[in-house]
Amino acid sequence: MGERRKTQNSIYLIYTVLFAGIWCVIALPFFLRGNGLIGEADSFNQSFPVYIYIGDYIRELLRGNFIQFDFRLGLGDDVFAALNWHGFGDVLQITAALVPARYAEPAYTVTMLLKYYLCGLAFLIYIRKYAEQSLFRVAGALLYAFCIFGLIWGLNCWMFLNPMFTLPLILHGIDEILENKDRLSKWLMIGLFVQSMNGFYFLYMEIIITIIYFLVVTVIRKKKSIFAYGLSVMLQGVLGVSLGGVFLLPSIIGFFNSSRTDQRQIFDSFWQLFFYEDYHYYLTSLSHMLIPDAYGSIITIPIVMLAGVILYFTGSRSHGEFKFLFGGLGIMFFLPVMGSIMNGFSYSVDRWYFAVLLFGITGTVLAMQTEKEFSLRNRYLFWGIAFLTILINVARSEWNPGILIRTAIFAVLIGLLPFIWNRKEKREIWLLAYVTITIIINGLFLFGPKVLGGSGYSAGFKPYDAACSEMAESMDGIEKEEDFNRMDIYDSSLSSSLVMDYYGTTEYFSTLNGRVSEFYRELFISPGVRSATWILKGLDGRRELESLLSVSQYMDFKADENGQRTAAILKNDDSLPFGFTYDRWISRERFDQLNPMEKQSIMLECAVLETPSETIAEKKDIARNADQQVACRLEWIDIDRRLRIWLEDFEEKSGELYIKLSDFVLNNEGVQDLAVGNKSLQIRNRDDDYYMGSDEFWVNVSEIKQADNKYYFDIFSLGEKKYSLGKVQVFQHTINKQGLMDRSQNELTDLKVENNKICGKINVEKPELLFLSIPYSKGWSATMDGQEVEIIKANIAFASIELKPGMHEICFTYNSPGLKAGIGLSVISLAVLLVWRWQEIRRRRREPA
Repeated sequence: MGERRKTQNSIYLIYTVLFAGIWCVIALPFFLRGNGLIGEADSFNQSFPVYIYIGDYIRELLRGNFIQFDFRLGLGDDVFAALNWHGFGDVLQITAALVPARYAEPAYTVTMLLKYYLCGLAFLIYIRKYAEQSLFRVAGALLYAFCIFGLIWGLNCWMFLNPMFTLPLILHGIDEILENKDRLSKWLMIGLFVQSMNGFYFLYMEIIITIIYFLVVTVIRKKKSIFAYGLSVMLQGVLGVSLGGVFLLPSIIGFFNSSRTDQRQIFDSFWQLFFYEDYHYYLTSLSHMLIPDAYGSIITIPIVMLAGVILYFTGSRSHGEFKFLFGGLGIMFFLPVMGSIMNGFSYSVDRWYFAVLLFGITGTVLAMQTEKEFSLRNRYLFWGIAFLTILINVARSEWNPGILIRTAIFAVLIGLLPFIWNRKEKREIWLLAYVTITIIINGLFLFGPKVLGGSGYSAGFKPYDAACSEMAESMDGIEKEEDFNRMDIYDSSLSSSLVMDYYGTTEYFSTLNGRVSEFYRELFISPGVRSATWILKGLDGRRELESLLSVSQYMDFKADENGQRTAAILKNDDSLPFGFTYDRWISRERFDQLNPMEKQSIMLECAVLETPSETIAEKKDIARNADQQVACRLEWIDIDRRLRIWLEDFEEKSGELYIKLSDFVLNNEGVQDLAVGNKSLQIRNRDDDYYMGSDEFWVNVSEIKQADNKYYFDIFSLGEKKYSLGKVQVFQHTINKQGLMDRSQNELTDLKVENNKICGKINVEKPELLFLSIPYSKGWSATMDGQEVEIIKANIAFASIELKPGMHEICFTYNSPGLKAGIGLSVISLAVLLVWRWQEIRRRRREPA
């Protein structure tokens, strides 16, 4: 027993030393560029701000402040629902509370590296049942911890690393139960508990994979009493998942009330269920099967895994379940329907690829242990497949001298592997060294510059220690105000409000409040949001909407002749109070018939309700088409890269200028950012996963240029992609000043915004509707003078209540939907677990030695 423990400790030590050494080398491209591990997109907009927020949240919790709803999340959102997918509930993120905010970036980096380390550690725990040679197990752990899936997705959104270390633990727990169905598996409990605390998205995938694993393993191993084993696995699985109920239930409820549930139909035909229409997908996958690429494909396997899978499939007869699992899941991976199933029956994704790699690397370790001979036939098969992928990669790559370097290095590695594999002396050491070298080379080519044959992935990351300072710089020019107000700032991280502690309008989370997202879509706000379900990108500087949502300061831009923008902070003198009243309403049906300019003006005159009000009167007269259309002439400039919009007979006056682009379609693949005047527009191909189903765009162009006594603005970057554009219209919109004055007459006074509670006083002389720009949610309850009143959804996404004449004390209180039930579920599950564990200990004591 002592010798076995010593061996285990040596395995962990070797793995730890090699893990640290590999990271020191493959991180060189970051170091040489001066970049850290916070990416420009998802990390900067999501993961890193949430990490800092969690640290602050824990500190506030220790002070006795339990926050369930926070106005720093977009326009305000449920903390559990919005952030759970991003690590709210991740036990490792407690590190954020252990360091001051100024050390958040190094703490974030250390925590991320810890997650990578745990991926390999979990593999070591899982593989010990199947492999005896210690160095082969270490080789497998390194291959898994540094797989391309983890390096790309993990650095981009580190929540993708959680299932990589929980799945091996869950499967190891299944193996323990299959050895003894009466045994309580701690590993199954740990894996499911940790993942359920991190939301249901990857938990959902892992449950599907676990069911497949259990069925395959029990059938191939010819286990009797499959029902009894299955019942034990199911009961323990439910118990493990229920332990995380405190975070899991609110996140599930939040998901079904989020923008993610509003998905268009994905498959138009039976054929599309099983084949991707674009054959380039398959060619790209093949060309990067062995050579990593951060942008073309992440379906890259290590060279040694290709060899191991070939030898395992053609040789060993032991553990045939892994042949079936890797082969079956590998085939299913290329079926669009499977990608859709793994994404909640939405668009197809490859985010479950880590499971395919897990079983492939397991088979590779088994091949290292059992197949000590690389036969001539297998050698030619391996070389044939490997060199074919290299040729395809060269043919499909944009030529540069680095391709020669990359191709030569991979050719040498491929050519040497069979000879290293066939070594008789110190074979374990040689193969471990080969694995280490290939991992380093893969990492350097993944992160290294394109001129040397790399993907240049490290170039898309922030300079080290610059993330927080960039968010702080975006606040330059902001005046702190004591009253409740929002800041419409979107030139930095879209979640900078979590770090800089202000109420914002932007949001970049995977599960947004569905009603707020609907509000943005309905008003055609912030053109970029129409191309993704997870982005709220400000209010486009629209004065009436800024005022309606109590925005006192907002960001606008000045653009030079090349479309480059410079941000400036402007003050909104027309900002409305957080709570104000309406004395009239219109139906949602009539509201939907208006154009975006009319919609934002009418909301300053009357509330938009989906159910009739018996308290206030319906507005019968709605003035339409009051805005003036501006004649315009289009001129192409700079070889189709720029479209100039000349404004004919235009007089510059107060108000806003809107451009409407109808049937504006991107025909090429992907997404394209455009500069429309001094604003930014994003459009996507209709086949893109995140295309939102609309080809109509409205942009508030707040800066007009002048030349030869004529006014104009430009649309840049059109020449980089192929577009079709139907109709271009320009409108001059008049701000509803009277509506702004009317809404500011009667407001909620003595306003107190506390944790999960908003209170104030208001005096009305007649029946009115009190509107608060609180995103509508079933978590809110309201009282008037101590008596509960109904909350009515108003203006598409927000909360209101009906008022009777007189002075009233108003209170809104928030409780996260599902939180109380989740806490109860976690407590009950913990009690059941303790009783079960106590019974197991008693049973073991009664058994004879």
